[in-house]
Amino acid sequence: MEWGNDLTGYFTTDPSARKWLGKHKVINRVHGYEVCHRYIRSVDYSRVNSVFFVADWLAELAFGLFPGHFKDAKVYTINNCLHPEDFPLMPVPDHRSFAQLGSVARIQSVKQPMVAMGIGQHLFRHKRGSVTWLGQPQEIDLWLALIMGMDREGGFILQGNTVPHEKMPEWWSDKTHVLCTSIRETQGLSYMEAMLTGRTPRSIVTGK
Repeated sequence: MEWGNDLTGYFTTDPSARKWLGKHKVINRVHGYEVCHRYIRSVDYSRVNSVFFVADWLAELAFGLFPGHFKDAKVYTINNCLHPEDFPLMPVPDHRSFAQLGSVARIQSVKQPMVAMGIGQHLFRHKRGSVTWLGQPQEIDLWLALIMGMDREGGFILQGNTVPHEKMPEWWSDKTHVLCTSIRETQGLSYMEAMLTGRTPRSIVTGK
């Protein structure tokens, strides 16, 4: 199971769902947002065979917030990794008069796309730049709010369709900066990939 959220909670706590799992082994990969948003509480980890964290510090945080919660599961850390050869350094367009900021993330509250839209609209209003967001909706209400917000002003482009990973350098080719508005990021691979191509990071920190 890719996410340690309420869906994993359902499959590990609901009697009918546990019956459906049968004798299958359950493996769960845990990211930062499940820990910080306390989704972990909904999961019965005594019914999970193996737990994989994406960073050591995240595992330590989870152990501190939920003592004893993982005592019946085998816990591992498999760090995310980058392949620099897939994201070669590329020329950055001239941004002295107009900046093209890009952000790649699912549309969910923790990523704060509304903040990114506000930045793009502010830049566009002053003829200084715009923001393009690439990511599929995970929270439909937030996605609809973004669509309604785009109708009022320019400066924010919502590109909902996904781009194949091998095509991402091409997607970044006309961008001048990479924008991160997330409350928290465990590692932020999409931002690091953009930096490999030479895009300067711009981060708006509103969380801890």
